Amino acid sequence: MNNVERTQTTLSLATLYQNQNSLKECRKLLNEINITGVKTEAPSLEFRVQLADAAELVAEGELEDAEEKYHKLEMN
Repeated sequence: MNNVERTQTTLSLATLYQNQNSLKECRKLLNEINITGVKTEAPSLEFRVQLADAAELVAEGELEDAEEKYHKLEMN
């Protein structure tokens, strides 16, 4: 399994955990993603990972951090 496939699978699982309100597991998976490798191999996937990260921050109630991440996404 290459880095892009691994990232897609991890992102899907993280989304599932988030939908089940298992935020700790979701955060753990998002932190394990090698964003540097994804950035060069699949820029659109990098955007999805960053968007999932921001959404997870909202779910945790970290609104200021989420706002900053959303703002960075808008600038890209």
